[in-house]
Amino acid sequence: TSTKPTGGTSAWKRADVDGHLALSSVSCPSAKLCVIDDNLGNVITSTNPTAGGPAWKVTTVDAENPYMNAVSCPSTALCVATDYVGNVVTSTNPAGGPSAWKVRLIDSDNSLEAVSCPSAKLCVAVDSSGNVLTSANPAGGASAWKRVDVDDGNDILGVSCPDTALCVGGDNSGNVVSSTNPAGGASAWKVTHVDGANF
Repeated sequence: TSTKPTGGTSAWKRADVDGHLALSSVSCPSAKLCVIDDNLGNVITSTNPTAGGPAWKVTTVDAENPYMNAVSCPSTALCVATDYVGNVVTSTNPAGGPSAWKVRLIDSDNSLEAVSCPSAKLCVAVDSSGNVLTSANPAGGASAWKRVDVDDGNDILGVSCPDTALCVGGDNSGNVVSSTNPAGGASAWKVTHVDGANF
């Protein structure tokens, strides 16, 4: 952690927060909440992220399908994580302990690779078969998510949505997938080959 990220090595503090397990991703919607997920189905939360190891709490939220790979928290009142068996793991009270998190299967055919939620009203996830999944109510269960094929079976490895009018992802074939209307269906997404060395 750092309160001055561009301040060089001395501006950063390292703390063991999860017993040396592999941490997958982190999302901090405010200076008073950071959420990390790991490869054993845990979320690690802190309301004082720069205070060192004791300020972080490990909570098991996805023990049956433990490998979580992404988390996105558009606010302190919503976090959405994904795992490798097609679940989203959501909470409207991220630091509230195990009962505050719900595991819901939204993509039974594929691994969810990443998620980005620019607001509480839009979350975008991508999967291992070229699909984009979107929701205006990410904690609402499988029926609240819409899946469309945008990348012809390629593994979309990541996605970033800086706001509700732009999402950009990358796949394992050197393509960028992008949309200015992420919830607009398959036709709203464009696939552009940008990396000729990877195909």
